[in-house]
Amino acid sequence: MNRNQLQKLLEYDSSTGIFTSNETGNVIGLIGKDGHVGIHIDGVKYKACDLAWLYVCWSWPEYPIIHRDGVKSNNWFDNLKVPRKILKSNNKLGIPGVSFDKKNKKFRAQICINGKRDNLGSYYIFEQAVLARSKAEPEGGLARQYIDKMSKKDWERILKDTPETTLPSNNTSGVLGVSFDNRSKKWKAQITINGEYKNLGNYKKFEQAVLARSKVEPEGGLAQQYIKEMFFVKKTLDTII
Repeated sequence: MNRNQLQKLLEYDSSTGIFTSNETGNVIGLIGKDGHVGIHIDGVKYKACDLAWLYVCWSWPEYPIIHRDGVKSNNWFDNLKVPRKILKSNNKLGIPGVSFDKKNKKFRAQICINGKRDNLGSYYIFEQAVLARSKAEPEGGLARQYIDKMSKKDWERILKDTPETTLPSNNTSGVLGVSFDNRSKKWKAQITINGEYKNLGNYKKFEQAVLARSKVEPEGGLAQQYIKEMFFVKKTLDTII
């Protein structure tokens, strides 16, 4: 069921919350035991408040609707509200559907609509994952709020395209100039500037090698991005030194 299909079948009065049939003109919906107005369409029962949100906002509410006056049968639109902050207890980033994947060292974006989970991709930059989430979530979601507050300077930093952000096809660490040395069983950091190769050392921890690389690479490099991202997941440099 989408907004166009709903509009062909029913008319919604946003000032009263009442649905009427386009075919008969009769009022549609009955109050159930749970207090919500239920409406059956093609054998499927919907909450009138959810249909009202779909009718006005062109998308299904991602979270359960709250009735501002506490009466579940009062479905005029100004009485309906989708919670702006519903986070799982293990969410550390403050944005639903955005998490840090420790395995591939990237931020992952995903969304669940009508019980179907959709993977929106993995990104080196936190804001890139939030942007992907914002394009898919309903109006009023936390990702959209975050993106709306970003400044032009923020966008220039994220969209900046430099050679240092391009990974060779054989890179498996996700950070340019950082690789695992099977012989020493350590992470190796290196860089080439103006044709001159420089070894930055071998390290027990992946993050230590990234930190070494970040100190010498040009502004906007992947190692610098990774170190900045660590602060988004509430880590500090103390954890990698």
